[in-house]
Parts: sequence; C-alpha cells; structure tokens
Amino acid sequence: MNFASGHWYTSSVFWGPASGVIAAVVIGAVGTWVAWKAGYLKSRLYYALASDTSLLPARSIKGIEVRYGDKPLDAPRVVTVVLRNGGRRDITRGAFDGTPLRLDIGAHIVESLNVITAPPDQPVPQVTADGSVIVIEPVKISLRETISVELLIDGESPELRDPVQTLNDVDIRRDPGERPRSWLVGVGVICGAVVTIGLNVVANSTTGVYIGGWGWVLFSAIGGLLVGLIVLASTSPSRRTR
Repeated sequence: MNFASGHWYTSSVFWGPASGVIAAVVIGAVGTWVAWKAGYLKSRLYYALASDTSLLPARSIKGIEVRYGDKPLDAPRVVTVVLRNGGRRDITRGAFDGTPLRLDIGAHIVESLNVITAPPDQPVPQVTADGSVIVIEPVKISLRETISVELLIDGESPELRDPVQTLNDVDIRRDPGERPRSWLVGVGVICGAVVTIGLNVVANSTTGVYIGGWGWVLFSAIGGLLVGLIVLASTSPSRRTR
C-alpha cells in the first residue's frame, strides 16, 4: 500500500477500505435491526409433536389387550404436543378473544392425560379433546414458556395439521427449533466485508490490482452480505417437522 504520492487522508487506497468498513458496519446494523424488528412486531406461538410412544410391543403377542376404563384400544399410543411462546413478549389471555385454540393432530384422542407448564409456576390451561382436536382454553402464555400436553390416542402416529390463526397479533407456527440470533448475522456481515477488504489490499500489494471508489464499496458490501447469508443458512435449523 503506497501513500508516497500524497497524504494518507487523500489516498484512494486508504479511503477505499475505509468506505468499505463504513458500508459494512451500516449494512450489519441495519440487517440486525430489521431481523430484531421483524421478530418483535408479532408474538409467536410454536407447536410441535415432542414424543410418540406406542403402548403395544412391536410384535403382536396373543392374549394382550389394552383397555382405558371399559373401552378396549386397538393401537394405543401416548403422545406429547408442546406449545412454546417463541416471541419477544407474553401472549395475553385477551389474545384468545374468548375463543379456545384448536389443534388437530389427525388421530382420535381418547383422553387428555396431563398438562405441564415450564416454568411450573405458570397457570395451567384447561385442555379437552374433541375427536382429533386438542381444545385449549384461553390462558396467559408467558415469554419463553412451554406447555406440554400428554394425550392418549388410539390409532396410527398423529400428524399435526396447521391450525386456524385465531389468536390476535399472534403467529401460530410449527416449531423450527432455536433460531439464529439476529446479532450473529450482523457480525457475519461485518466480518465478511472486512475479509473482502483484506483480500483487496493483498491483491493491491502483490499484483497492483486495486478496486477503488464506489466499486470498492459495492465489492465490500457484496462480500459482507454473502457471509451473512452463509451464517444465516448454517445456523438455521431444519424446518422439517413431523
């Protein structure tokens, strides 16, 4: 890097990388803010099938019969459906607007066996069954709270169906697992731009090839965005659910 032809503050070799760093910082800050804001505007309630256990052995054994009360069960299973508040604020009781949340699991429910909240000091919702549908009465669901509903079903493994969006200002979605933190994407953008700057400086010192002016800013921004996208893709869990 040669500043011999003038002062450092008038050199394009200095201001090229400097403008790239500034662009990277701005892009990283904006990207982080957008990711944070998108998750804040609406509450999110995630649902997932956490476990599915057959009460019968894999191979049928003559003479074994399972009953619930006086009712014989052909293919009894115990399944656990989990609801998780994955937003940035509590889901209030008023968000239900007096209407229960209904989740169709696609299998006949014999009985709701147990309802567990985590943390355990949260109010336990009233849960009933209506055919293949779990009916959850209005209740406050605190930030990061989970509600586990244990069910006895009779039939094949259940398949959760997308529910009607009945809660006010709450997105009800299948649980994708832990999401990447927005600040991590922003750091990836900045690091990518810095690496791009380094490559350009090395190329200039070894081959004399140099990208300057607005082309340098664009070059740095593209490098930062590419690394940011790689960070996002590598830290995002699979959306495949049962």
